[in-house]
Amino acid sequence: MSHDLSKHAHVTPFAALTARARDLALLVKSAARAWANRREAMTVLARMDQRMLQDIGLTSADIHSALAEPVWSDPTVRLRLLAVERRAAARATAHEQAEVHGQAMREAGEKQAGYDLKIAC
Repeated sequence: MSHDLSKHAHVTPFAALTARARDLALLVKSAARAWANRREAMTVLARMDQRMLQDIGLTSADIHSALAEPVWSDPTVRLRLLAVERRAAARATAHEQAEVHGQAMREAGEKQAGYDLKIAC
């Protein structure tokens, strides 16, 4: 966002100062907007109960940890990462359990088929 004033040798000191002031104002405005958005998001999350947090893959400890982050740090990035990691772990666990269950069912079917053959003989 910074202006490269070296390309313009004819730029007056006042114009350079004005450009820097405009850049600074935009930076402050952007930071204030981001801080307000984070504060609003954290307020909403802090009001959620354990079940609601669990539905989105978070815990109250995650919220408290994110609130302890420095003011200039965006806690929503960390919370999003935690939620994604938890969902991925839950999917992997469910997939593993389904494979184990499927294997057990196949083995039970094979035993039943062997039992049926013995009875038929």
